[in-house]
Amino acid sequence: MADWTTVATTVGVAALTGATGIVAGVLGTRNAGTIAEKQRSHDFDLRRDERRAGVYVDLLEVTARTIVIASRTYPVVDFGGLPSLPAPDEERTTRLSAEVVAYGSEQVKLLTEEWAGKQAAFANYVVMVRQMESERAGTFDKSDWSGETHTTARMKLNDARADLIGATDAIRKQVSSELNPVPVDTAVMVKSTK
Repeated sequence: MADWTTVATTVGVAALTGATGIVAGVLGTRNAGTIAEKQRSHDFDLRRDERRAGVYVDLLEVTARTIVIASRTYPVVDFGGLPSLPAPDEERTTRLSAEVVAYGSEQVKLLTEEWAGKQAAFANYVVMVRQMESERAGTFDKSDWSGETHTTARMKLNDARADLIGATDAIRKQVSSELNPVPVDTAVMVKSTK
């Protein structure tokens, strides 16, 4: 017959092994849950960043196109013969606005709203100048723009163009800083030695 100390030791070791297995199983399940949650969060962040990057590229394209159009509309210096660009598709810009709201950072949303205001002001001055040019043909209703002359309207148009360019540059810089967090001029560049 086995000694009672041997039996007790065997039972004790078995109980300790079983308890260790249960604790390890519980901790392993908890750690696996934490790891899975971190992975889901990481995957979500990656998808959001990919969507944001796509939206930002579209935003940069639309704002750049608008600047080209603005530069060719009643330019300060006219070299003649510059082809006109079609304005961005209204449906596309509406969709882009929604995507900026959905995926853009708070700063990009704010800058985009400011840009839209500058773009609307520029368009308003374009209308003013066109109507004043129509005055020369006798079709201008002066009550629409009382107190304005053709010269002051052109000056305001040029100021609005400069404001629009400044707003576009602010968007470009912010987007660049978000997509490339390390500025190019401070990034460490590795030169190949051959």
